[in-house]
Amino acid sequence: MPWRLSGQVAGLRLLSVRSARPKLPGVPPSAGEPVPVGTKIGRLIFLFTAPAEVLDALLMAFPALGLAKIIWAVDIILAMDIPDFRIDALAQAGQWQDLMASADIASGETMRIECDGRDLFIHRNKKTYQVYDSRCPHQRTDIPHLALQGNTLTCPKHQWAFDVASGDCIAKGNTGLTRFESRLLKGRLQTFW
Repeated sequence: MPWRLSGQVAGLRLLSVRSARPKLPGVPPSAGEPVPVGTKIGRLIFLFTAPAEVLDALLMAFPALGLAKIIWAVDIILAMDIPDFRIDALAQAGQWQDLMASADIASGETMRIECDGRDLFIHRNKKTYQVYDSRCPHQRTDIPHLALQGNTLTCPKHQWAFDVASGDCIAKGNTGLTRFESRLLKGRLQTFW
């Protein structure tokens, strides 16, 4: 697995872990794209594309760090309760999840729902649906529905603000919300993870 030094911020080394795996048939294009998430573990900040790649990177660091620090880092990741790092999620291949009837959300509306242990924001604009993870990409803080004012969703921890129509970060930060691929099937809204 190639590691690339991406830079330094306040003495922290930024490592980018990129997968050389080809695109898999049946997997939406966004599922294999790099998603920068500034997860800090000790003095390292990982930008990763998948949980398995973070775990691979930690295991590759084992000779230098030792078992105690690897276990400590994994404990921190598990304590963050990130859905992608839950034990049951690591063993599963991605699949389509049924969210709701497409008619249950009006055009221009945003709602927060829970599906299979993951909290999501859904925004509808006419016939287009955007499905986002409810966790801020900054420090994975779960953003409550009360943080939604009009089309602006603001993380309560450090005030990163996002446009729910596009998922783009519009204040404080530089990384947009994590968007899941979605589709309509027989009047039902589904998303892929």
